[in-house]
Amino acid sequence: MKKLLAVLIAALLVLGVFAGCSGTEGGGEQSGSEIVLKIGEMEFTKSEMDFMYVSAFNEIYSNLYSYYGSYLSSVVDISVPLEDQMVSDGLTWHQYVIDYTVDTLVNLTGLYEAAIAEGFVLPEKYQTDLDGIETQLTEVATESDMTLEEYIAFMYGEGITMENIYEMTEFRYIAGAYAEEYEAALTVTEDEIDTYYQENKNAIDTVDFRYFSFFYAEEADEENGYLLKEDAETRANSMAEVHTAEEFNALGYEYASEDQKSYFTEGNDPTIFPGASYDSTGIEEVSDWLFDEARQQGDTMVYHDETYQSYLVVMFEERIDPDYSFVDVRHILIMPEEDEEGNAGEEAWAAAEAKANEIYEEYLAGEMTEEAFSALAAEHSGDGNASTGGIYENVYKGQMVAPFENWCFDETRKPGDTGIVETSFGYHIMYFVGLGDNNLVSLVEPTVLQQKINDWVEECCLGMEAEKLEGFDLVGGMIDDIVNAANAMAEEQAAASSENSEESASGESGNESESSSSMETVSK
Repeated sequence: MKKLLAVLIAALLVLGVFAGCSGTEGGGEQSGSEIVLKIGEMEFTKSEMDFMYVSAFNEIYSNLYSYYGSYLSSVVDISVPLEDQMVSDGLTWHQYVIDYTVDTLVNLTGLYEAAIAEGFVLPEKYQTDLDGIETQLTEVATESDMTLEEYIAFMYGEGITMENIYEMTEFRYIAGAYAEEYEAALTVTEDEIDTYYQENKNAIDTVDFRYFSFFYAEEADEENGYLLKEDAETRANSMAEVHTAEEFNALGYEYASEDQKSYFTEGNDPTIFPGASYDSTGIEEVSDWLFDEARQQGDTMVYHDETYQSYLVVMFEERIDPDYSFVDVRHILIMPEEDEEGNAGEEAWAAAEAKANEIYEEYLAGEMTEEAFSALAAEHSGDGNASTGGIYENVYKGQMVAPFENWCFDETRKPGDTGIVETSFGYHIMYFVGLGDNNLVSLVEPTVLQQKINDWVEECCLGMEAEKLEGFDLVGGMIDDIVNAANAMAEEQAAASSENSEESASGESGNESESSSSMETVSK
């Protein structure tokens, strides 16, 4: 459960002392000043460990909430003691938070001791934050009608002092800022990027391929897309004998059920799967075949999926070389008007084409600048990015429909190029802004950088072992009381808010009644 630097900096420097829930006394009779954990040269008291436990719980809970949202209670329910909830077999949520806290402290201790050994001085911005902690907590406590001591106990449980908060925060700031400084000085070379790429090509590359499925059942129902097994296999094998996109789509249309045929419209390519990663097929055998470096355009295979009772025909199109630059492009989308049933006929398409040409001519007759194009996009484009001048930045291969993308990635393309492209959405008046970031660097550099950081953190932590002393088992015992107190306060606030709303509504109702009565009197 080793924590990465991103967590060390983001969670430990930002979340810090101000991310907490509220609480009351708990955790047994153990003295808060007694040493309960040793790591390297560092010793941690029960109060310090309780403080770290609460911070760890908040971090974990916050991360889970950002992922699960309103479904979080199905993962961890704060109305139930953490000791009574399981993360996995044999591991309670309480033990998970304990392990998380200790692992965090091991990493922090390694970084802290390395920083102190180097004579690292806490940057001014962190020292300023550190010096202002007590003032900020006091202000929040006052707003909550509490003393500072009451507020600290309310947030972290009894036994936690301002001194604990200051010292542990300083400890974390030094470790995190030291790591942050190290990260800022790191660089990744082209050779390192290339080496990583060569070793992980299948995890980085993407492919374009075509696919079509034939489902079977004990009784044929072609109208709904079900064949007899032998017929499904025969059709799949016959489709695997073609080796061009045109032939593949033609057979796809021929074999499609009536409702599927509607996907085979002009300008639409229903069999293509662009930009597929190794994992995106969900079938290891198919992925291994697609990412075999011997694969050639037009190669086909048939995969028998017994689980879903189908035969999947796959045709390889292209393996995408990730070493290319993204592109920045603007466009003005002119869509054909649809009838009440959502269909656009030939006349609608012709009208859209005429309008696109008219706008394009207006651009060509003007200043022919990016600013002028942007203004026309804001005025005329039917795309959702019209308000930003039709801009798409860092467009990658496989992101857009083929005609649009082919225009963008034409090797002869240069800044200021314009043109009109037809896609299934309508007519796109195009403006090429220029090249963006390199795709391969964007994909690989963060991973290589993170690996360097992880290796460095691991080196700093060599020999760092956590020694749990007597009293350690009582760490975190106050968390359920803290959560209960927070829930109780929330319920009280909700009840008070509801009561105030009812009183307000009652008062408004009475005023309306009086006003109505007065009006009736005047009327009479």
